[in-house]
Amino acid sequence: MKNSSPKSFHYPEFLRVLLQATDQEQDFFLATEKDFATQSPVNYPYRNHFYGLGVAHAGSRWVRIGSREFELRKQTLLAIGPNIPRLWLDTNWQQPNTTVFFTPAFFTPPFPACFLPELPFFLPGTQHTLLLTDMQYKEVNEFFALLKKVSTQPAVVKGLLYALLEYVRTLYAQQNQAAGFTHRQHLVRQFLQLVNQHYLAEKSVAFYAGTLNITPKYLGEVIKEETGKTAKRIIDDTVLLEAQSLLRQTDLTIQQLVDQLGYQNASYFTKLFKRKLGRTPVGYRR
Repeated sequence: MKNSSPKSFHYPEFLRVLLQATDQEQDFFLATEKDFATQSPVNYPYRNHFYGLGVAHAGSRWVRIGSREFELRKQTLLAIGPNIPRLWLDTNWQQPNTTVFFTPAFFTPPFPACFLPELPFFLPGTQHTLLLTDMQYKEVNEFFALLKKVSTQPAVVKGLLYALLEYVRTLYAQQNQAAGFTHRQHLVRQFLQLVNQHYLAEKSVAFYAGTLNITPKYLGEVIKEETGKTAKRIIDDTVLLEAQSLLRQTDLTIQQLVDQLGYQNASYFTKLFKRKLGRTPVGYRR
């Protein structure tokens, strides 16, 4: 049977191969740029099966998450949840940073089971970065310093990490409230979230317009004006990022991949892939 789930970047494998961690049984790991120094950078789209929360201390680099690109510069906090494809757009893996990785099973009772899925910054199609003020940056670094200090005490780590995530939730809500999104910007955010929820089954602009109770024409106009991309391109880009991840991280045949991506016609998908990326799916995998 073909492997339909990523053959790398599961949490233990991630720790063993990319972070050179000696204990792959732990559900929590704190890393810095030094932990990535011994490995070649991952230069293709991939998905993790765990949570990541980190802060950049200097420099600049870009990452594509779904159909959006985010800049990580000093005092930028990055949060990515499980199963969200991402692509690092440069090879600056030495950017100074502190990052915690943990599995969905890390928080056990008395922590509520619904805690992690409710955090908005870990959800697909949301704003995955926060630019911190000097004071917020100082406070986040104090959390990381404490986490490093007590890293061998799981119960204490859980409490501190829980507090950090709640603190970030507060910052995220404050930033969104201060941003004062217009109706059009809110519509774009809704559209991006819907695409990330339904892109495997729904590829038409009409579906998303209908879900939002507006016409496809109006949705297309708003998305183009606010993002510079057409609504259809955003849908296609999201699907193709997933396709690249599956091509590199699984052994699925092209037909199996096409089925999983929700296309009826392998020929259509191959033509779309080649038109957008300049090579066929088979060529990309090679």
